[in-house]
Amino acid sequence: MTYQIDDQLIEKFFDVSKQMHQVTTVNSLISQFSMREMVVLILVKKQHAVTIQQIATHLKITMPTASVLLDKLQNNNLIDRFQNPNDKRSTLVKLSPKAEKIIAKLIKAKNQKIKLCLSYLSPDDKQTLFQILDKLLLKINSLHEKK
Repeated sequence: MTYQIDDQLIEKFFDVSKQMHQVTTVNSLISQFSMREMVVLILVKKQHAVTIQQIATHLKITMPTASVLLDKLQNNNLIDRFQNPNDKRSTLVKLSPKAEKIIAKLIKAKNQKIKLCLSYLSPDDKQTLFQILDKLLLKINSLHEKK
């Protein structure tokens, strides 16, 4: 019985994930960027400032490839590079004000679309969903901490 419900949950999870991705994609804002560029911009947004090595590691690319990617973003005034005050041999990357505005618009538009999707749920259903997701995330995070 558990096997069957697990399979059904997996299928539903992927269906919901796919549909949420389709509904929340903000094509007009992200169409100007490659997937790697978006990943870099979001990573830098989350971390505030990152090294080129961190970007290369996150994307699983070489340092020269990361540098070329960053050159393109810098040429479009989306990132700024500066010397790492803690390590003069490394360079830090941060978002430019232009990129900050673009990412803020992207997050706002995506959040509005997610709120629309959530509006189909009752307050009780939202609370239940929150509790289930919170419990799941706690378990997943504890697994990562054990590694």
